[in-house]
Amino acid sequence: MATWAPVILAEGYELWRGPSNDVELAGLLGNASTSPYIDFTVTATQGNYYWVRATNSITSGTFSTPNFGYCGLPAPLGLVASDGVFTDRVTLSWSSVPGAEAYEVWRHTLDTTNGAGWLALWNASTNYADIVAVPGYRFYYWVKSKNQVGAGLISQSESGFLMLSPPSSVMASYGTVPNGVGVNWASVDGSDWYEVWWNDSSSTVGVEKIADCVAWTNYLDSEITPGMIGYYWIKASGTLSTSALSVAYDNGMIAGDPEIPESIGIATRLQGISLCCQTITGRSYRVQGTTNLMANWTNLYTTFTPGRGRLTSIFTTDIDSQLFLRVESTNSP
Repeated sequence: MATWAPVILAEGYELWRGPSNDVELAGLLGNASTSPYIDFTVTATQGNYYWVRATNSITSGTFSTPNFGYCGLPAPLGLVASDGVFTDRVTLSWSSVPGAEAYEVWRHTLDTTNGAGWLALWNASTNYADIVAVPGYRFYYWVKSKNQVGAGLISQSESGFLMLSPPSSVMASYGTVPNGVGVNWASVDGSDWYEVWWNDSSSTVGVEKIADCVAWTNYLDSEITPGMIGYYWIKASGTLSTSALSVAYDNGMIAGDPEIPESIGIATRLQGISLCCQTITGRSYRVQGTTNLMANWTNLYTTFTPGRGRLTSIFTTDIDSQLFLRVESTNSP
């Protein structure tokens, strides 16, 4: 669209257009009775120089100073940004614009173009990866189409963000903490809190979340059963996303003496002395005996019980003699 100031005594105006600022190469585009004039024959890939001169029934005036103009490209449509799909990039894609040779990509932490900064000024494809995005923040993106003539209109905004990375360096205490298993891990950029996951084996099948919204990079599992070995994984979490389960994990055990075996029973039989006691999950046991409390104890029986169960055995002794028995855990932390 060409505009100009009115000229005294003018009855009309001629609009001329050319590929350069040399009016000798220009041609008459059209006539107008007043400003403005819209050039509907221009294409988005071609810029032109324009002149105006006033006319009346007697004569034509001199040409105006040339002014360059071009048809702007439309705003790209269909802008899509990834939401927590990748830990190292936010991907963008949009529909192509006819006449566009490249695209500008703009970004801001607020949903406004005021103060937005450019990520790319000449991106030839209709997709882009923001590899400098920071975890824990939502970013807003805009795209402009452009060619050698100039840039077009800016698109509607679209937001995207990174997925948090899983924590690393997971470590669990093994028999060093008296009231539980202490778990700690490395902090994750952009996280607001952490989740602690547990299993009774190193498999992630059946893993259970035992703590949420942990604000620090350490946790005390005080609910674990004494004698049980636990395996721990961590997830980083925040208002925007939660990470995958940490690849790193560690196993731990509570410190302290083993629980006293439950329901200990001793009975005298013709074959000897029969002993029965309840075992504790994950503990190895041995039965020791002596005929004299002032003498050394001798190992009579050892076993490993992967779960709660019963330890039974018969221990022979001479008739009319005493045999003292005791049961202890051999893998007490």
